[in-house]
Amino acid sequence: MKENESIFIEEYGDITTSSEQIEVKKYEDNLTDRHPNFWNTLSNWYNPDFDIYNYDSLVLLTTQEI
Repeated sequence: MKENESIFIEEYGDITTSSEQIEVKKYEDNLTDRHPNFWNTLSNWYNPDFDIYNYDSLVLLTTQEI
């Protein structure tokens, strides 16, 4: 992190910094393009109350195999 940056845990997502929003998921089954984990995360990021332009990157971190 850079000087004067903050980290928020479970405030705006699972982990949020000044430039990244990270969703962390623990699942046993495979991650596919139809898996609810993938679509729920996208839905959260496209919610009108979530301003994606505040972030340089949006990251889905999961234990699932692709």
